[in-house]
Amino acid sequence: MTLDFEAIAVLIGAVFVGINGWKAISLKSLKAEIADLKERVDRAEQLGGKLATWQYEARLYIALLRNRMADQGIQAPEMPHALSDEPTP
Repeated sequence: MTLDFEAIAVLIGAVFVGINGWKAISLKSLKAEIADLKERVDRAEQLGGKLATWQYEARLYIALLRNRMADQGIQAPEMPHALSDEPTP
């Protein structure tokens, strides 16, 4: 599975901005979030069958965040196909 980590960084940044009311985002914290996400993906890929569950949960979480952003009037960034907000079990 290939993930577009730049798109994920944009999403994480947009979520932080949405949650914190347009406060400044620290690049260091964003890099830490991306590193954590990469580690989770690596672990999921090592577990094989668990990857589908992780993908499903990630899609649900992204859908929730996009809905929260929409409720606040914030336009969510476009998502790569691998992380579309339409969960498929």
